[in-house]
Amino acid sequence: KYLAFGHRNGQVSLLDLRQSHTCCSIIHTNGPSAELGSVMDLTFRSNQTQLLLKRSFGPCQLHDLRKLSPCPSSLIHTYAIPDQEKNVGFHKMLSANCNGFVETADTLVAPYINSLHQPCLGAWSMKTGDFAGRKVLYENWDRDAFHLELCSKTTPAYNDATHTKKSAFGVWMKCGRFSESKINSKAGSLHQVMLPGQWSDTGNR
Repeated sequence: KYLAFGHRNGQVSLLDLRQSHTCCSIIHTNGPSAELGSVMDLTFRSNQTQLLLKRSFGPCQLHDLRKLSPCPSSLIHTYAIPDQEKNVGFHKMLSANCNGFVETADTLVAPYINSLHQPCLGAWSMKTGDFAGRKVLYENWDRDAFHLELCSKTTPAYNDATHTKKSAFGVWMKCGRFSESKINSKAGSLHQVMLPGQWSDTGNR
């Protein structure tokens, strides 16, 4: 069994719990990966052969731990935010207030802040890494007063064909607005959002 933990410099250290010594593997971030930010969240997949992680600038990455050695890179996919949605400069850190991700068989959902400073839920294909669409959560907000944490569990959608497709699912998130002086009564509130099982350009981009 392995224990994984992320670092502010973007690396992920792996500890083999069957051994008495320290790290047995480290995933490095070189080149473009170094611009993705610190490791915010991570989880094992496929009987601990894969590692899915989220970075502070918004994107997620999928690594195959079986490729750590002797191959130079374990990266399978980078679930990147589209260029037109990305923040630049200091504003890249806005997505550091967005934590967690939801993984289904076909879709990865993760929160980020877009270039209009709007909190969004982005969706990517788990199999290809392609960006599938996004749902804007708030049109206007104070960029210094928002925090969002996405629960990793999903809930099934109801099967009323007139309202929701059977492939749709629900996600839960905890979000709050706050100021430097106080936390208001809405901070920490829980919300459920229904997402389509199949994303299209209509209404989701």
